[in-house]
Amino acid sequence: MLSIGKIGAGAGHEYLSKGVTKDSMEYYGGKGERCGRWTGAEAEKLGLVGEINPDSDAVEALYGRGETPEGVQMGARWATYKTWTERADDRIRGLAEPTAEKIATIRKEEAMRGSRRPCAAYDLTFSPPKSVSALWAIGDSVVASAVEAAHDAAITSVIDWIEREAAWTRTGRNGVNHERVEGLIVSRWQHRTSRSGDPQLHTHCAVLNKGRIEGDGKWRALDGQAIYASSAVGNARYLATLETELTDRLGVEWSVPTGAAREIVGIPAELRSLWSKRAADIASAVRDEVGSPEGRGRALHSGRTYHRMMQGVRLRTRAPKPNGRAPHPDELRAGWEEEMARAGFDGDRILGRTLAPRAHVGADGVDVDQAISRVFDALHGQSSTWSTWGVEAAVRMHLPAALLDAERNHPKRVLRPDQAEQDEIIARLVDDITGQMVNVTNTVIDPQGPTGMHRWTSNRLLTAEADLVEAAHTDAVFVPPAGDVVPEFGGQLSVSQRAAALGVSTSTRQVDVLVGPAGSGKTTTMRALADHWRTNGARVLGLATSQVAADQLAEAAGIDAENTARWFATANRKCRTYGADPADPAQWATWGAHLEPGTLIIVDEAAMVPTLDLQRIQQAAAAAGCKVLAVGDPLQLDAPGAGGAFGLMVSDDRVNALHLEEIHRFQHAWEREASTRMREGDGTVVDLYAEHQRIHGGNEAEMYTQVLDAWIADQDRCETVMVTQTNDQASALARAAREHLIGRGTVSAHHQVVLRDGNEAGTGDLVRTRRNDREITAGQRGFVRNRDTWTVRRVHRDGSLTVKSQNGGAKARLPRAYVDAHVELAYAGTAHAVQGRTVDVAHLLCDPNVSREALYVALTRGRAANSAWVITDSTDHPEWVDGEPATTAEAALHLAIERAPEAQSATQALRDAVDPYSLRAALPAWQHHLHHEVHTSTVGALTGAGLNIGEPPSALVGAIRERYTRTGISPQTTVEQITQASLDGANDPWAVLTARAQQVADTLPADSNEWMSADLNAQTLSVQGRYAHLRRLAADPPEWVTNRIGPRPDHAGGDTWDQLANASLVYADTHSTLRQPDPLAAHAASDAGRRAHAQLMGDINQYRTGHATAHQPAQTTAPVITR
Repeated sequence: MLSIGKIGAGAGHEYLSKGVTKDSMEYYGGKGERCGRWTGAEAEKLGLVGEINPDSDAVEALYGRGETPEGVQMGARWATYKTWTERADDRIRGLAEPTAEKIATIRKEEAMRGSRRPCAAYDLTFSPPKSVSALWAIGDSVVASAVEAAHDAAITSVIDWIEREAAWTRTGRNGVNHERVEGLIVSRWQHRTSRSGDPQLHTHCAVLNKGRIEGDGKWRALDGQAIYASSAVGNARYLATLETELTDRLGVEWSVPTGAAREIVGIPAELRSLWSKRAADIASAVRDEVGSPEGRGRALHSGRTYHRMMQGVRLRTRAPKPNGRAPHPDELRAGWEEEMARAGFDGDRILGRTLAPRAHVGADGVDVDQAISRVFDALHGQSSTWSTWGVEAAVRMHLPAALLDAERNHPKRVLRPDQAEQDEIIARLVDDITGQMVNVTNTVIDPQGPTGMHRWTSNRLLTAEADLVEAAHTDAVFVPPAGDVVPEFGGQLSVSQRAAALGVSTSTRQVDVLVGPAGSGKTTTMRALADHWRTNGARVLGLATSQVAADQLAEAAGIDAENTARWFATANRKCRTYGADPADPAQWATWGAHLEPGTLIIVDEAAMVPTLDLQRIQQAAAAAGCKVLAVGDPLQLDAPGAGGAFGLMVSDDRVNALHLEEIHRFQHAWEREASTRMREGDGTVVDLYAEHQRIHGGNEAEMYTQVLDAWIADQDRCETVMVTQTNDQASALARAAREHLIGRGTVSAHHQVVLRDGNEAGTGDLVRTRRNDREITAGQRGFVRNRDTWTVRRVHRDGSLTVKSQNGGAKARLPRAYVDAHVELAYAGTAHAVQGRTVDVAHLLCDPNVSREALYVALTRGRAANSAWVITDSTDHPEWVDGEPATTAEAALHLAIERAPEAQSATQALRDAVDPYSLRAALPAWQHHLHHEVHTSTVGALTGAGLNIGEPPSALVGAIRERYTRTGISPQTTVEQITQASLDGANDPWAVLTARAQQVADTLPADSNEWMSADLNAQTLSVQGRYAHLRRLAADPPEWVTNRIGPRPDHAGGDTWDQLANASLVYADTHSTLRQPDPLAAHAASDAGRRAHAQLMGDINQYRTGHATAHQPAQTTAPVITR
């Protein structure tokens, strides 16, 4: 697998070379990790080839100082930035009257900006699937060398591809232009074990953040967006090449392609699990430290003690320091063999099965249509839009490299085409697939830049979304159940709950949409509707995305409920049994789902249901004469695949979405208000949480310790949960929580079994199952379900577990294979795992990258209290940290709350896509081109005026350019005007000329455009034409304009209204898109966009309240042009 991180300038590179040897012979002698190697076309030009000498200054010069090994500066030096506290202190010192309020405001503003750190390199880390590392570990020197050679060849393939396709820099105003760089400088550092000593072959490739532009040779920073965007293809290419290389070298066989990394056939899953055990090793070491009475006593009272112990263990399991002795390879292999033997594995037998000779035969050419269908399915399972490189990655991940066929509709037998043939085949498939898609690129991309960053969606998704919106706003054949036209529902409902229930029960729409924030009583409303439906003789069916959620819905609402995946699978099987066509909604509804007319189908947490699944439910319901009630919150977590349809229905003005307003969950009134403000994106609500001591910040070690301490303190007094941003955080917290419980004596440390995440479980542990399995019975009629929680009652000798359900007490026995693959500790979980759950107290562990949706879900689980523990400085990579948190916890959460929601439908992406004629598309390129030609014309005019005083500063060129765009007066005319007066005696002639250019009167008529090139003239005319189009549009503006400003008045205020309407359209065309339902609903992402939005909204508010604006209403003037 490929992961990408950043390496900070200065000493950031040092962790790569820790413990390396001076040469490869020492590596094989066990004196350290293998010596690094140089690669990359630019490295070769600098004479950097072969092994890296740790004693040389090359690494320090390149990554530490941004210089060549000869000491030549490579373009701009690494930037140095003041920290946010330093900037705040500077501003505070400049205050005439430094009041506490002013100081607090300044600190808050600077904390929001954060602290910047220059990036010296991108760390591309390549790790093969675990079965490859296992084969490398158990094989002899010939096998191990073959594995390393295949790993190296796969990495080289990716680095070469990135050099060809993703090695770019940006130039021009706001980086509008992409320029290729001549090559990359890459140092490769291979490591052979994980920090726990498990076999884990992996290589760090430090790509220097410098490249020379093709043609002019200037050093520039790389375009990081292109590097990150290339990761999906890089990962897929690495895995595909690795498979091909190992198949050719050792004859191994691979598991069936599923879209994930494939494993080598013959390497047992149990062995892979055994060697993914760093977590277990840490836990074991901690237990050793608390084995004494003193240690056990500390553990009883302090989660902090446990965390410090674990931190120490982590440090002890790191790679050896430069002066330390690494284990000899023979020692490592001997240790691994002993470990396998203790676990019951026979290395020789495994190796014999894995490397057994197989006849490699050709295969019929791939059915390209079927292959494309598979790729579309995979993409729909990811998101609603994909980059070109993302499409290519899906092609590579879902087609075995040895079975690709280049000819469409002309099958032929192919046996492992070489890399060039594979690339050609895949390029054709990608072109074929994107040719069937809709371009939704939402940023201005230089046509000469990396085409892999263009974005796409499918017509299938667009159609599905349109169908759902149509069904939600038009009357259907469906008739509400007989009975009261306006049911009473009783007094158990709030005002908005009763209004929603009435709206659904009297509606003739085929799809109704019910929106409810966290704690608003959605379940209560659903139960009232279900009672009404059943009372009037109709059936009610509940659907949810997980079986646990379906069971909760069934119990709370008193209805039959099923998870969507199971429901679809069962209906498909019944269709096959009866010979019905599952692709026909009517046959599927009748013979598969057995839907009855009048049935109410409640889809709970509908925002988490993928779009195509929602469409399938709606089509079946329509065919059977049923009603669908989609219930959820578009501002909570979205579907794991292509989603956003629920939010699209809610935001469409034609859909009469029903809303629950009152919040019932929280004990404290302030928290009810705070949750609503957070949901709506009001970042200032952070102050309210901080006022009630609900936000905590610090480095990683501190936050892990403090959230664990808080959880421990809650154990004996209330129901509590730890919520995390990532699965890794959940696993680490669960591991630490388990160690605390072992210290208390409530969990046994004997007779343990390793779980899917590498943690261990014993008697007394709380575990979570992660896959539905109806073959494993629980109690009399139940079965094991995804996200069920259980208490371990017994660990059997074969590794199976007897567990007791936390919900009802049913018992089940989980087989060893199921435990290995689908069981994890349940002391902590991600926001996805806890959405829909209610507890007394919730504790969130996150970092500044947390999404608004995850933050909202996590901080609305607890009735009594919800707190956030924010990692403001990560200790995962201390070499990247310069000693100060990048921001404060409050500032991090403020930004997270105001960040645009992540969920996006295909329709919304199409609306956001850049119109090639819009100002958003045209202005950056035009401004860059104009600046270049104004600079050239200014230099020529100054030379003509006899001023040979060097290169004009950007301030002067900018003033001349701004005057041209304002008046149409050419650079030559402006230079003639500002050089008429003498410059004799001027200490700084450039400053004098700049001041004159800024102050010269605009009394002259516009010039001809003969001074500019034909290309720039055409661009200028196009921009001018766009402004004219917007002025015409302002005369009869879209509805969102009048909704914001109000109707145009007949009195004298009409001129101001016209200016505001035009300014609104210019803002939308420059910073958003005219396709949006309301482009002013949220500010743009850029700083310029935020400033423009703030000024425009201020002007509109002043106008609507009857106050004159303090300045001319915000607008962007068009360049004045004469032919």
